[in-house]
Parts: sequence; C-alpha cells; structure tokens
Amino acid sequence: AMGRKIQESLGPDSAFSHSMADLDARLSDTIRKAADTVSSAMARRREGHARADPGPAEKASVDA
Repeated sequence: AMGRKIQESLGPDSAFSHSMADLDARLSDTIRKAADTVSSAMARRREGHARADPGPAEKASVDA
C-alpha cells in the first residue's frame, strides 16, 4: 500500500511529475532565450569592433 501511494505521488503519471516536466520545459526555454540574447549581443559587439577597428591588412595600407 505504501509503495502504491509513493508511486501515485511521485511516479511518471503523477501531478508532481507533470509539474516538474512543465517546470523543466519552461526553464529550458528561458535558458535558451537568454543564450540566444547573449549570442546576438556578442555578435553585434564583434561587428561593431570590426567596423571601428581596421584589420591588419587595412592598417598596413593606412601606414604606407
């Protein structure tokens, strides 16, 4: 009887299990969105630096 109550409370079809799966899905989505935001910000920053700071070939032509 005790095992059945534990199974009903914590088993794969339990409300707890469904709540944890929902929480996991929401947390994973939040982390994915945050990673996408950081990745985009880093790409924009690299592009900005590339435009503001000429590369080695461009520096050589400016110094010549």
